[in-house]
Amino acid sequence: MDKKKIRKGDYGYIKKRKLVQLAKVAFILLDIILVMLIGIYISGSRKNLLTVVAVLMVLPMANFAASLIALFPHKSAPLNEYEEFQKHSGGLITSCDMVITSRTLVVPLEFSVVHSSGVYAYSASKDLKVKDAQEYVENMCAANQLNTKVHIFKDLGPFYRRLDALEREKPDVEKEDELLHIKACMLAISL
Repeated sequence: MDKKKIRKGDYGYIKKRKLVQLAKVAFILLDIILVMLIGIYISGSRKNLLTVVAVLMVLPMANFAASLIALFPHKSAPLNEYEEFQKHSGGLITSCDMVITSRTLVVPLEFSVVHSSGVYAYSASKDLKVKDAQEYVENMCAANQLNTKVHIFKDLGPFYRRLDALEREKPDVEKEDELLHIKACMLAISL
């Protein structure tokens, strides 16, 4: 059976990313332990070159662990919500399972749609400061010469109604490349 590769922006990405990051951390940790044991076995002491190598291996492990820790509290929306999102998003440019981060802000977006009239996203996070999140994503897009307005919904009802209205609007075909660049920008700032 050929499984579709789950990429950033696809439903189920957060779960897959957590598993991959956990596997990387575990693999490097086992390598560190193995290198340390080999160094001790060969030299009879911890004071050897392989100990230095093992200590340096902690750096990439810490990088993977930091990503895992940042993703840990987040999860994909339930499958039934995703299926409902698919019904309402039709042929629009969509993304799922994004966790956008800045130094002071974590913006979990379960679903988003990029349209010529703006970016429309849904977040189930109770702690999300919507105005700050919208401003941050708009600023990141503007820094990449992409002009768009961002609208984040905290309730699925109004979000789905907006998507239904977007489907009825004629998409601006001339702006499709720009819309794909906006999606790419959002994925680039997402974990």
